Amino acid sequence: MKRLSKRMEKWRLNTFAFYRAGKSQQDLFYLYGIMAFLYARNKYSTLLYPPFEKSYDGYSWRYLGNMETGTYKNFRIGTQHSANLGSGGCVSHSSFSGIPNTGFRPMMKDCIINACADLLLKGEERIKQHAAEAIEEGYIVKKPEGEFMVSTPFFNMEQMEALNQISDKHLSPLMGEYNQAVEALASEYKELFPKHLQKDADRMCNHLFNGMYSVIIDYAQRNKMIDMPSKDCFVDVLVEYRKE
Repeated sequence: MKRLSKRMEKWRLNTFAFYRAGKSQQDLFYLYGIMAFLYARNKYSTLLYPPFEKSYDGYSWRYLGNMETGTYKNFRIGTQHSANLGSGGCVSHSSFSGIPNTGFRPMMKDCIINACADLLLKGEERIKQHAAEAIEEGYIVKKPEGEFMVSTPFFNMEQMEALNQISDKHLSPLMGEYNQAVEALASEYKELFPKHLQKDADRMCNHLFNGMYSVIIDYAQRNKMIDMPSKDCFVDVLVEYRKE
């Protein structure tokens, strides 16, 4: 835990060029962290997520649920993600919850994502109605100088690739040890399930790779290893996934 926290402290990226949306370095730190762990999960996680078998209606789905007593603090990262694939756009939006001492803002609708992308990539909003909705919900705000700006950080494709390379550099040396810790926790949790629910147990444990990031943040904050986020900090990001 301490080794990971110390490595995270290096993720300042002061010279890394991307659209920061006017956010402070201490708030951006929390965005760097969750994006790095999402990248690491896709590349290094050994946790299984068995595919769903077909149900009675011919579709592949299954109910998943759990009950908590409240005895222990629940550390879990939640993600709302709009891939924005059906609107002709080229930018996605992700919003994260469960990161200690940060707030949460809802996922953008496709039309709002596109309004923000127009302002970021073209310098103007093409559809005024969508821009007005983005302004009303706080995703586009007016600067003191009178100009409009997007209030969410943005990475284009090249910047996202560069960030992934930085993430891999810092996290790859620790992924063996990290996976061992996550697998040990998952193993104990899955013992609570009967054998005929083994696949469901695997699915329930799949989130633990990212969920442990929340534990690391909590540990680092309590031990004053990292700066606390600002009072109104929330963690979300816009990412370009194709070129127009």
